Amino acid sequence: MKLPDRSLRELILNEYLTMRWLQASGFDVPPVQVVPARAVGGIPAGLVEPSELVYLIERFDRTPKGRVHFEDFAQVADVGPMFKYSESGATYDSLAIVVRELTGVAGYADYIRRLTAMLVVGNTDAHLKNWALVYYDGHTPSLAPIYDFHSLTVYSQYRYSPLALSLNNERVPSSVGLDDFRRMAERSASDPEQTVGWVTETVERLREAWTGELRNEAEDRFAALAAHYTHRLKTMSICDVA
Repeated sequence: MKLPDRSLRELILNEYLTMRWLQASGFDVPPVQVVPARAVGGIPAGLVEPSELVYLIERFDRTPKGRVHFEDFAQVADVGPMFKYSESGATYDSLAIVVRELTGVAGYADYIRRLTAMLVVGNTDAHLKNWALVYYDGHTPSLAPIYDFHSLTVYSQYRYSPLALSLNNERVPSSVGLDDFRRMAERSASDPEQTVGWVTETVERLREAWTGELRNEAEDRFAALAAHYTHRLKTMSICDVA
């Protein structure tokens, strides 16, 4: 459960609508919902008004058989939570190398698609603890389902925030282009043109999903976010060529 953030307007709806968009675009996203706080038990008194919305996401590290092993990339890199940004020396390129080695081509393709979505929605705070591996059989790693994904750039104070980690030494989201993904592919011993294909395919999936009921709901519930996403789909470098 996520409670309202007093410093970020409508963060609950921001994350909910973003995750709904990713679900509609074919990403691995757990079930999510927003409900009044009064509908959720166990919230300490004074944290939230009963009528305020809270965000719920289904846990993917629990099954009827018990816990599922899960580790975020700060744990994988063996760095403390305070080093979850670029202080650790990690980059999105170095994560690509690890993902390619541990999860194969399928996991690497999924990672590229997620990076693309991260850029499009303006999720500039995607640090090491927002990427994770899950071991459903206790031995084999795969990318964990998407969690903690929302737009930060919709807020004026973060409109021009740099990326949490660099991609081909670039941290300005609007400046990341297809050549940056080609260089990432070369570093991870992957096919550059296939990698670019996954980027453009993802942009098209996002564009196709940003229609009809989903876009209408966003316009009704958080108009500024809807306008922001529509604008980014038209203006981002990686969207211009799709």
